[in-house]
Amino acid sequence: MGEADLNKERLELALEAAGLDLWENNLLTGEVTLKAVKTLSELGYGDEELGSYVDELFKLVHPDDLPLIKTAMDDHLSVRTPQYRCEFRLRAKNGAWIWYANYGKVMDGDSDTPGRRFIGVTFNIDDRKRKEDEIAQINRQLAEQNALLQSCNAALELLAACDSLTGLANRRTLMELGVKECKRAERFSHSLSLLMVDIDLFKSVNDAWGHLIGDRVICAVADAMRALSYSQKAAITAPRATTVGGNASGAIFSCSRPCSIRTVGPPRKRFSGATPRAITRIWRRPTARP
Repeated sequence: MGEADLNKERLELALEAAGLDLWENNLLTGEVTLKAVKTLSELGYGDEELGSYVDELFKLVHPDDLPLIKTAMDDHLSVRTPQYRCEFRLRAKNGAWIWYANYGKVMDGDSDTPGRRFIGVTFNIDDRKRKEDEIAQINRQLAEQNALLQSCNAALELLAACDSLTGLANRRTLMELGVKECKRAERFSHSLSLLMVDIDLFKSVNDAWGHLIGDRVICAVADAMRALSYSQKAAITAPRATTVGGNASGAIFSCSRPCSIRTVGPPRKRFSGATPRAITRIWRRPTARP
């Protein structure tokens, strides 16, 4: 056995051990000089089932991957890339799509007519690609679950800090805010005021018109408190309307310049003898001033 035969055997053993399938194409004529027999066998095709031209082999490539292969070949032939590399799907005889990868190089690039000897190897990467797809799907699911968890946490924080009926900050938030504002007022020598609002004779509203109307009255007063906070931003630092409990509300005002709580305090509203029309009007126009 000559040296050439020994080298051929060594090459075949190395390719088999590495799972590589050797091929060679003539890009000038479009002929397949050496078919990737192992790859075609894996796909279920016989040696004679496919033609001997590159264009016929392209019929096995997934339509979405064909532009990638041609772009990779053009980049290599234009010497923009030192090698030809590409990953793509091939259609098996049973209709399944199997992932493969190509690595090749034009061996006669220095000649006047490069492309006669385009040599490379094909190898199966289907297991790797499917695992990558599984990991990507798991990551997407984790991202969706994390987003849902963050949304739930935000909702829980809102429930823990706000009154469910009026949407105002609750008693707990009022106490925490009071501690912070007291420290801030002491540090900057600002005045600090606490405004408490109670709906007089509120029980008569519930007794006369029911709890549903009573809830609407509470919401109307809460909206008025909220509007008060927004309207005093120029003179007051961080005003915060809160609900203390039941039909009582409060607001903390930290003034950065001399001001009087009389200028921001809402007038008292009495609901004794109120009619449903008047209560509805309060609900529809909560920020209206008498």
